[in-house]
Amino acid sequence: MAFNRIVPYIAVSFGFAWLCWGACWFIFSRHLNLPLTLFAILGSFGPFIGAAICSWAGGGATATLRFFARGFKLNMGWRVFLIAFLLLPAISTLTAALYAWKTGQHFAFQISWAELPIAYVWLFILGGPVAEEFGWSYLSDRLDKQFDYRLATLCLGIIWGFWHLPLFFLTVPGLMQRYIPFAGFLLMSISTRFLFSWAYHKSNRNILSNLIFHNALNLSLSIVIIVPQSPDPYHPRLWLLIGLSALSAFALWGLAPPPAPNRTPPDIGAR
Repeated sequence: MAFNRIVPYIAVSFGFAWLCWGACWFIFSRHLNLPLTLFAILGSFGPFIGAAICSWAGGGATATLRFFARGFKLNMGWRVFLIAFLLLPAISTLTAALYAWKTGQHFAFQISWAELPIAYVWLFILGGPVAEEFGWSYLSDRLDKQFDYRLATLCLGIIWGFWHLPLFFLTVPGLMQRYIPFAGFLLMSISTRFLFSWAYHKSNRNILSNLIFHNALNLSLSIVIIVPQSPDPYHPRLWLLIGLSALSAFALWGLAPPPAPNRTPPDIGAR
């Protein structure tokens, strides 16, 4: 039954997002006077819409409300919270500092402390976490019912990476995909998804942990320069960030592995 819900979810989340991003491409290519950023943001809500439709179809309003309520649970544990909130910004800062030291360039943050709260809230609501993580959490639960949760995390990271594929053909303010190789982005999606999944399973499937970790990733790419807007095929800072993220995920899963997931989360039930 879980597999039967995976296919419709992927169809909705990919279909809605790719339709909106296809509209972005059409608007840009035809030089139409329409807001590209609006369509780009709208497309990012494909996973959210997919989770809402599939939850409703699977259990009606009660199951849907129960599922989305998991995004407001605060009981994830302080260790999970601190790691989700701080790890990726710390890794990105270390990456930028090492690159500046190696190249002799000046290290600097890209946003001030005064701008940080506004940037955090903006990224949290419209930068991807809310739009995506309810959907990827929904899919994670279904994949866990089919596979070992490490294999499920790998599958989810690959799906997450390929979901972004149309963005590599778009030039929209705020999007970085145009400037990096897809292989690097896919590896980053997988390595960071293992971090998200560690927190998610460690906190008993607390969707808020995914929201916080995803926003930390977005913030880490904003506070320092990791992906310059240039056609450089090497992007040493990006590869270093990927490597450090993968090492961090390996360490967390090895030193403090999450418990084997409950095959039937409360909002899935026996349906």
